[in-house]
Amino acid sequence: MWIGLLGVLAVLGLGFLLFRPRPLFRIRVRDGEVIVVGRVPAGFVTDCERIFADTGVRDGAVSGHARGDGVRLRFAGGIRREHEQRYRNAWLLHV
Repeated sequence: MWIGLLGVLAVLGLGFLLFRPRPLFRIRVRDGEVIVVGRVPAGFVTDCERIFADTGVRDGAVSGHARGDGVRLRFAGGIRREHEQRYRNAWLLHV
């Protein structure tokens, strides 16, 4: 019984890893250095670098996930909630 349960959990876990939504792009700042993964407008990257500097973010990330007919931005790390709208506004200028 335990082996069957562990097998089911393993299959579910593997399915989650294989089919989870992946970001279209990720802009990460680590110790002040910006790393870009994926295809993202260069102007948006420049704006993010500016916002990182203005708000004092040294570690954090902005990622874009496909959602319906658009892109939803998600934020992680040292990006404070009150600054998220600045990134959204910048994104709208470049799409």
